[in-house]
Amino acid sequence: MEKKTKREGEPSPTFFNRDLSWLDFNERVLEEGLREDKPLLERFHFLAIVVANFDEFFMVRVAAIKRAKRSGRAVDPSGLSPAEQLEGVSRKTRHIMRRLYDCMQGEIFPGLAAAGLEFVRPDSYSVRQMDFLESLFLGDVFPILTPLRIEDGKPLPFLDNRSIHAAFLLAPDGEHQASE
Repeated sequence: MEKKTKREGEPSPTFFNRDLSWLDFNERVLEEGLREDKPLLERFHFLAIVVANFDEFFMVRVAAIKRAKRSGRAVDPSGLSPAEQLEGVSRKTRHIMRRLYDCMQGEIFPGLAAAGLEFVRPDSYSVRQMDFLESLFLGDVFPILTPLRIEDGKPLPFLDNRSIHAAFLLAPDGEHQASE
């Protein structure tokens, strides 16, 4: 439980802060991923759950706390102001993510590589791998790409936040700037 320091004459908070408590829950999920007695892929799965949970948490809960802060809402039932909640979320999130990244970089990736499952960066792909990826892109990805045109003064189309987007600024031939 995250407690606000009690000031003289203030009642003690009766409730947990749900968002900070949720982060505590995710830290317990992280602890499962940090357990060295578990197989590497199982550990990786727990760490992936933490990351996926954080995506949802920031899109929904942190956004709501920020709206509460902007609206001037005072405190939640736990007695914390939106600013105090955001500070607590930031502190806990940084702590959890540091531990998660340290585990991924120091244990999971090296352990999986030693077992033959290696994370390979694009600049080290072989010609055969590049040919495979080009074939995969042209056969499976390119046909389902949906181009959208965005013009000044026109409303933006709906862009799903869980999709991959790429934007390009197009200019007629001869109007592009030379790169240095």
